[in-house]
Amino acid sequence: MRHQPHARRLAPPGRLLDVGGADGAFALRAAELGWQCTVIDPAFPAQRVSSRVEIVQGLTSDLPAAPEYDMVTMWSMIEHVIDYAAILRDAYTRLRPGGKLVIEALNYQSLDRMRA
Repeated sequence: MRHQPHARRLAPPGRLLDVGGADGAFALRAAELGWQCTVIDPAFPAQRVSSRVEIVQGLTSDLPAAPEYDMVTMWSMIEHVIDYAAILRDAYTRLRPGGKLVIEALNYQSLDRMRA
């Protein structure tokens, strides 16, 4: 998976939150590197896909507000959100001091996003 090396370079394994992580494909790869992962996505049902990866159905605002994560990732999802500032704020408040927020936006000016 193309994102897997990023997690290794940015921080030693810890707790990772993957926002909009769908079926947990990235989280499963990160778990292989030692990360304990939570995936939050409004479109995928809650389930534990491995001993190190849990999918939670919902939004970042549905998670406990306490800083719990060493890294928060958002892969190709921010361009699909109308209130991106709220999601960024929610993600940031869940980072432990010194934590990393990693965002990849393939096409922020996509036609679907502009229509929304």
